[in-house]
Amino acid sequence: LIPGAPAVRVEPDVIALVVLPPLLYASAEEISSRDLRRVWVPVLVLALGLVLATAAVIASLALALTALSASMAFVLGAVLASTDPVAVTALGRRLSLPGRIQVLVHSESLFNDATSLVLFKVAVAGAVAAGSVSVLGGVGKFFVLAGGGVVVGAAVAAVVALLRSRADDPVLQTVIALLTPYAAYLLAESIDVSGVTAVVVAGVVAGSVAHRITDARTRLHLQSVYAVVV
Repeated sequence: LIPGAPAVRVEPDVIALVVLPPLLYASAEEISSRDLRRVWVPVLVLALGLVLATAAVIASLALALTALSASMAFVLGAVLASTDPVAVTALGRRLSLPGRIQVLVHSESLFNDATSLVLFKVAVAGAVAAGSVSVLGGVGKFFVLAGGGVVVGAAVAAVVALLRSRADDPVLQTVIALLTPYAAYLLAESIDVSGVTAVVVAGVVAGSVAHRITDARTRLHLQSVYAVVV
């Protein structure tokens, strides 16, 4: 809007690699594992089932109302399927919604990002293959991407927990914590599974064991640094 200002264009890969991992990791760490265990069934239904159903409905509407091919309609559905909880979260603070509802909204919004991005990768692969990928093949690819991301995220979190439990210096712990989301993302992407899912799982696992591997002083230091990064 400012006359003479240069046009700034940020490549999608920069957002995915540089910006997304620490944001997802910080958000995942805030989720209480105890609260998540209480709501995991509705979270799974919403983050997986609702995202898939929404993508299918949008793809069907796009096919009926536009000239898009079936594969491109599915890409559009995958792009639009994930919900954004900002308005609900803001309303929840004003209305003092029950804690269970707030945990449900927060958790679902985090995991549905992972689901929709995995679905998007599957949809793009199908569109590039120009219809040579079957529905069964697409479902298989979805579960390989998501399941592989879960395994990588849990493995990275286990290694990081071991390293942080042996490090007493808050600065060293902070460096490890800042590198963790990038390690999970890059490792997962290097073996062709979901980096976003790996980051989310690593964050949830790391957050659930943080009180056992760090003291209060280190956690305060970490939270301050991560607040600035976010």
